[in-house]
Amino acid sequence: MEEMHLKELYVAYSDSIYYYLARRSGSEEVAFDLMQDTFVRAGIYYKNVENPKAWLFMIARNILIDYMKDAKKNEGSSHDETLTFMNLASAENIEDNVNWKILKSNILKKLDEENKILPEIFLLRLDYELTHKEIAEVVNIPFRTIRRYFEKIRNIIYNNFKDELDIKDSQNYGQAYE
Repeated sequence: MEEMHLKELYVAYSDSIYYYLARRSGSEEVAFDLMQDTFVRAGIYYKNVENPKAWLFMIARNILIDYMKDAKKNEGSSHDETLTFMNLASAENIEDNVNWKILKSNILKKLDEENKILPEIFLLRLDYELTHKEIAEVVNIPFRTIRRYFEKIRNIIYNNFKDELDIKDSQNYGQAYE
C-alpha cells in the first residue's frame, strides 16, 4: 500500500475504529492496540478495495474476535466472549445525555435477547453510520439478511420502545433509517 494512502485512511477512520473497538472490548488500552493492528494489517493486505471504511471495520472486527478468543484461551475464562451485549455494556458511552444512554442500553439488551448479532449491527449503523451494504461487508452476512435484521430491529424498537422514543406511526417509522 502506498504510505500516503494509508495515512489518509488512518486520519479518516482511526477514531471511529478506536471507539468501536473500545466499546466492544471494554478497554481503551486494548482498543488502541487493536486499532493499531488494524492499520498494520491494512498496510500489509491492502488491495484496491471498493469501500475502505467497511473493509477497515471488517479487519478491526476480525482482529477483535481473534483477540477475544486468545484472551479466553490464555485466561481459562469460563464466560462467553462472543461479543454480546455485555461486552458493549462494559465500555464507556460517549453520549452526554443520560436518558439516551439508559434507553440505548435497554434497546441493546432487548436486541441481544432476540439475536446476538442485532446489537452489533445496530451500533455499526447508529454510532458509525455504516450503510446496510457496509455492515454486510463488515460482519460477512449477505446484504438481504442485513436488511431483514434491520426490519427485525425496527419492529423490536417499535414494539418495546415506541413510547420512550415518541413514535406515533409504525408505517413511517424507520424509513429514514435505511
